[in-house]
Amino acid sequence: MKAAPIELKRWRLLMPSGGTAHVARVTLARGRISRVHTHDFAEIFWVERGTVRHEVDGAVQALSAGALVGVRPARRHRLDAPAGGEGVIFNFAFPAARLRALEAAHPAAVARLFGEMGESCPVLALPDAGLLELRAAGDALLTRPPGELETDYRLLQALRWTEWEAAGSPAVPDWLARGLERVARPDGWVRGLAGLHRACGRSPAQVARVMRATMDTSPIAYLNRLRMEHAERQLRLTPRAIVDISAECGFAGLSQFYRLFIARHGESPFRYRRRHQGTVR
Repeated sequence: MKAAPIELKRWRLLMPSGGTAHVARVTLARGRISRVHTHDFAEIFWVERGTVRHEVDGAVQALSAGALVGVRPARRHRLDAPAGGEGVIFNFAFPAARLRALEAAHPAAVARLFGEMGESCPVLALPDAGLLELRAAGDALLTRPPGELETDYRLLQALRWTEWEAAGSPAVPDWLARGLERVARPDGWVRGLAGLHRACGRSPAQVARVMRATMDTSPIAYLNRLRMEHAERQLRLTPRAIVDISAECGFAGLSQFYRLFIARHGESPFRYRRRHQGTVR
């Protein structure tokens, strides 16, 4: 029997209007089988839930939640669900030129994530904190097409976790991962540090110590990052009053929100919104 032709996907057809990245969250279930294909662009994907089957250059990989994979241009691959299973992946595709620039700046990290042509395709195992972070990144990316700076930021965000695996950092314990997942939405982080400590079921000192050891961050820095990313999306995409956005994020007052926002962006929430007002619906 004649082998099925390998589909070639081209960046100019995937993104006919230009753009710096193509993003998608895809559910792979029984009956949804992709064709073996290759492409002239690069991509990374991570498994957010369940299990998936990745066939790449003739080899089959069984991937579970937390797997992070980089795919170089010209590799032949496809993704589907194992028999009777289901999985959810987030795919982030970008031009080959951006991968070359990334590789020039961070060769070791790119090698750990993408490997080399002719070698097996690496699979990195994200810690729970890494999967939670990339899930949140996926939510943010789906709100609007990413620009140049956000594309670079999200790629570096993924590459950062290659260093975690290379260093063999301690795993995030289950109680912390569950706690972080509970406070990953406005109704969770609005309760602040006290809410995080309750969600984790541990003392403030233990939560702080373990987050520093496993995630290299503090509880308040982690919460404020979640709050800021939510505030940024609201400012870009809605006409809601700034004071309402601040209150929803759980800040003590508008002055605290402004102070932290300016420290992060170098401009006020009002100026940030005005720069992005073309995206407001």
